[in-house]
Amino acid sequence: QPQPQPLPQPQPRSSSLTLVSNHPSVIYGNDITLSGQLSPAVAGSLLIEGADGHGGWVLVCSTTTDATGSYAKTLTPIKSQELRARMADSSATSAGVSQSVTPRLTISKLPPAPAFVGSQLVGRVSPTGWRGKISISVLYAGRVRATVSVRPSANGKVKVKVPTDGVGRLAVIIALPKANDLSAQMVNTSVKATTRSLSQGAHGADVRALMVHMRHLNYHVPGLRSRYDYPVSEVVLAFRKVHGLKRTYSVDQALWRRIARATPERPRYTRPALHIEVNKTRQYLMVVKNGEVQGIIHVSTGATGNTPVGKFKIYQKGSSHLFKFMAFHGNFGIHGYVPVPAFPASHGCVREPMWAAAWTSGQVKIGTRVYVYR
Repeated sequence: QPQPQPLPQPQPRSSSLTLVSNHPSVIYGNDITLSGQLSPAVAGSLLIEGADGHGGWVLVCSTTTDATGSYAKTLTPIKSQELRARMADSSATSAGVSQSVTPRLTISKLPPAPAFVGSQLVGRVSPTGWRGKISISVLYAGRVRATVSVRPSANGKVKVKVPTDGVGRLAVIIALPKANDLSAQMVNTSVKATTRSLSQGAHGADVRALMVHMRHLNYHVPGLRSRYDYPVSEVVLAFRKVHGLKRTYSVDQALWRRIARATPERPRYTRPALHIEVNKTRQYLMVVKNGEVQGIIHVSTGATGNTPVGKFKIYQKGSSHLFKFMAFHGNFGIHGYVPVPAFPASHGCVREPMWAAAWTSGQVKIGTRVYVYR
């Protein structure tokens, strides 16, 4: 008789274990809850482990699964790392999950500040051991207008002047890079850049800041000062001339906005490497070196329109009763004079303010090209 065959024995079911974080990215100091399911369901001890960065795993915390195989553990992670769950008494191990922890930046509200002066930011980074370089970008009219960076002190304190290069409400983006086992973080805030009308006699940090910014726009300025004197007003006049605006000597709200949106001026010509350009139509002069504008000055050319147009060279410096005279064609030259009105008023020469004439003369030499154009 054939022998009866033994019935096949059921194979043991392999265990599966899951792991989920309710907040895959969290700010330092905040809690997360890790949860999952063991199948088949068994109550037992469960370990939460973190990757050590060298191919191994270290214990982060422990908990238990209940009779349904479920578990949940709330903890406060202190760094970014890959996590996994593992049953202590079996081979059941979950897939790894990435847990991101970003530094915590606590900042005070940025106080309003005059345009281009800057607003003081005070804050604190946690943990205090974070040593990344914080980058702060200021945006106006959709463009980054200024950036500044700072590292927190040993106790995590952050103190830096945030540029206010614009008018009105400016967007401020604070970027904390990946450092010290923490992920990158981005904080958005804003600051209000205030303005006031400026004219001769005004005094304040905004006057000095205006001159700093005008120098950035390639205008020649009479030193940095906090008083809105006549030379400062002539820098403003030069800006108005370059942009075809009304030729006045003051700054109103509309001009503040125009200045805030302006970009550094570019020359009409790039060669030779050193040259002077005089725009007769708009009545300004610029010194150019290696394709870059070194300074723009408001000038006054011939009242009758007789200042010659063309391409010339400086052939003489000095030897005249006119201050810092530089001849470029016959008796026509560039020199300091008083007054230098906003319109053509000379006998034919290119008049420039006395405070600027020595600078212009010092920038050029015999043989320097001079372009005069409309």
